[in-house]
Amino acid sequence: MTFSNTLDINPLLQHKGDICISIYMPAHRGGPQTQQDPIRLRNLLGQAATKMVQAEIDTEEINRLLSPARELLENSNSDFWQHQSDGLALFIGDGFFQYQRVPVDFNEFVSVSHSFYIKPLLPLWTTNGSYYILAVSQNQVRVFEATRSSVEPMSLEAVPNSLAEALKYDDPEKQLQFHSSRSDTPIYHGQGASARDDRTDILRFLRAIDGGLKSSLTSTHRPMVFVGVDYLFPMYQQISSYPTLLDTPLATNPDSLSPQDLHQQTWPMAEAHFSQALKQNKARYLELAGSNYTSSSLKDILNAAHDGQIDTLFVVSEHQKWGIYDAQSRQFAEADGTDPRSDGLLNLAAVYTLHCGGQVFVTGAERMPTNTLAAAILRYPMPKKTAAV
Repeated sequence: MTFSNTLDINPLLQHKGDICISIYMPAHRGGPQTQQDPIRLRNLLGQAATKMVQAEIDTEEINRLLSPARELLENSNSDFWQHQSDGLALFIGDGFFQYQRVPVDFNEFVSVSHSFYIKPLLPLWTTNGSYYILAVSQNQVRVFEATRSSVEPMSLEAVPNSLAEALKYDDPEKQLQFHSSRSDTPIYHGQGASARDDRTDILRFLRAIDGGLKSSLTSTHRPMVFVGVDYLFPMYQQISSYPTLLDTPLATNPDSLSPQDLHQQTWPMAEAHFSQALKQNKARYLELAGSNYTSSSLKDILNAAHDGQIDTLFVVSEHQKWGIYDAQSRQFAEADGTDPRSDGLLNLAAVYTLHCGGQVFVTGAERMPTNTLAAAILRYPMPKKTAAV
């Protein structure tokens, strides 16, 4: 099953509407516990309906908006409920319905607002949550998407499954002469095959993998950990076009490793990368602190994010601040999260930042560069009278 590689954040960022419904719930991958999931969704849809009633939205309009999600409840034994991941997120708007099965164990949450609430998903889309594992031998190629707590195989048709498949359109006679040994070293019989021939074939194989990944992966900012025997990685690194391939591979033959083994051995490498990226950007902020290239004022951050001014945004993972933001007046007023006119302001700042090509770090309060809910590095300076230190 393919998860967030197929998820596109842009529709959620670009959707315009007076009513944007976001629902998050934990789910189950299989077994009798899946029977709980439709009941849970039914209750959450009820909460969304209640919020819209409180906002004086017409009952007919409520039913029209929730109709696509309610259709999922018709058969609790359907394939939809039998093939879940750890979490399910639904996004509903006027003429818009999207659901996402992701390897994140969500808490139950319902938002009815003017923008979709995407903060719980940000670690999957930004530079501090998910990564790819590329496990390569001449016998098989496997690609996984992983997070701290999960690993999922990805089905990428453009990526060859083995060296033999990658070269199947080459000389058929040569293919008949090729066999793979258990040591993952190619052996040719007859016709004077040389080490140079072997290297050329392997490079073609690796280029086919790289080409398949390039055409398949949409989230190229995520780190990728290469797993393979020691001689393969330098060759792959030489030809790879993937921008965030980690410099250090897991040097082993992956054929005998289960997905769980691969996850256990690669997560520390990905975690080190994430920590380093956050550390480097935090250091950038602290170096610029006190200048008009940084801000920790939420009002200024919202305005800067709306204007496309933010290069890097840090937001606290544990908290949210609700308010009504008016982009025209460039002001916001605090509001109750139950008010459908309100937005999660940290979420809104992240939406604006991502929409304009900035990067977002969602992190614990102890790892923030400031003792505030949000902090930002700016692409161009803020006027000194509004810059906040």
